[in-house]
Amino acid sequence: MIDHVPVKPAPTPANRGSGRPRRVPVRRVLAATVSLWLLLVPTLALAHPHAWIDLRTRVVADGDGRVAGLRQHWEIDPLYSLMLMEEFGSTGEGGARAEGLERLAETMLGNMAEFDYMTRLTIDGERVAWDGVEDVRLTVDDASDALHFRFTLMLSEPVALGGRQLEYAVYDPTYYIEILHDDGDAIETGALGPGCSVHVREPDPPQSLVARLARIDRSDNPVQDGVGARFAERVRIGCSA
Repeated sequence: MIDHVPVKPAPTPANRGSGRPRRVPVRRVLAATVSLWLLLVPTLALAHPHAWIDLRTRVVADGDGRVAGLRQHWEIDPLYSLMLMEEFGSTGEGGARAEGLERLAETMLGNMAEFDYMTRLTIDGERVAWDGVEDVRLTVDDASDALHFRFTLMLSEPVALGGRQLEYAVYDPTYYIEILHDDGDAIETGALGPGCSVHVREPDPPQSLVARLARIDRSDNPVQDGVGARFAERVRIGCSA
């Protein structure tokens, strides 16, 4: 399994059948066929399937309560999960399946690294780069056929958050993919101690953009840089000094 992958310099990233009550997701408005192209090898890059990710995040802190990283848990929708597993030979059993999942995780991380792991982090509005990724784990839930992708993005140095604002957003920089926290308890900040608050700003893309992306064909190339940010949740965490 992967221990640490260095970050490459980044360019200037209802109810889903889970039984949880949810707000109506944007994908019900956007009937586009789009893909997680960053996660794919070239043979699948033109497939453009519907895709979404249920997201859970946990702020990682050091012994002094400073922010040291961000732990993410992606639950990838079953259809897209199956496509990925078939491509990497991870639909079998035993060792072959484990090897296929490891190859898939390596490919996903390698492609995501170019885009800062699809996670933009700022402290008081200033961009903070990731130093690398640790504790990577890719598994499949046999009951739901969904891939579960877990990894921890680490900062080069811990940051004290007292009296400051941390904001992050997880998105593909060139495609619309629905990446949303899956419920109200999906953001954990307990490691920072008491006195911290969390505010989630929901995406509110203009209907003209939604309509344009809904017309994207399966054979289309990626749309312009920055469009993914229009569909991203913005999570702001503040702690008292």
